Amino acid sequence: MGADMWTPGIAGDALRSMKNPGHAYNNPQFGKAPQPDRMSKFIHLPDTKPGDFAGVHFNSGIPDKAFFLTASHIGGFAWEASGSIWYASLKATGAHDQFEDFASTTFQKAGELFGTGGTEQSAVPPAWQEVEVPIRGVPRPPQVLETATLPEDAAAEPARLVAAAVSMSGQEQDDRARDAMSYSITVEDGDRTTALEQSDGAMTPAYAALLTWLRKHFAQQ
Repeated sequence: MGADMWTPGIAGDALRSMKNPGHAYNNPQFGKAPQPDRMSKFIHLPDTKPGDFAGVHFNSGIPDKAFFLTASHIGGFAWEASGSIWYASLKATGAHDQFEDFASTTFQKAGELFGTGGTEQSAVPPAWQEVEVPIRGVPRPPQVLETATLPEDAAAEPARLVAAAVSMSGQEQDDRARDAMSYSITVEDGDRTTALEQSDGAMTPAYAALLTWLRKHFAQQ
């Protein structure tokens, strides 16, 4: 988008890149494109005009990439299938919906428009999974970290974070967690398996620290 905004003397491909958010331009005059391409890079800004109303134009890179990936998976002209799915989903979306709400709507609308389990609907989940947005009712493939494959000094930090999260795992979650996004981390140590499940609505600091470390690790893969 905005492919003609840069003059020949200023480096940049476009105003925004749906294929590779954050890489549309990088030049001394305007700096680097600020858009993130996944939830682990979400930019938290105040809901004010100087804060881009909570970063609406910054963070749009996340659903932008999901659209690009969906269209690429389906093939053909983008407006024929993925465009129809996104348009129907936008019409069904409210002002207070979050990314997860919209992602779930695109999955639902893809089934309604093109058939449940068809090529078009099947293309939607992996696109949102790549940008780290879950779809309700669609399990996300687990990401696996084998600490034995890490250098000894690098393995110490996740081991410390796991121990801290396990020590606080008995704390009860309050009602704020009922409708929040939930996470599940399974720790296998020899014959012992520990399942750690918490939600955004009431997450312990230790669990949040472990989740942040894991997100950064997998984002670098």
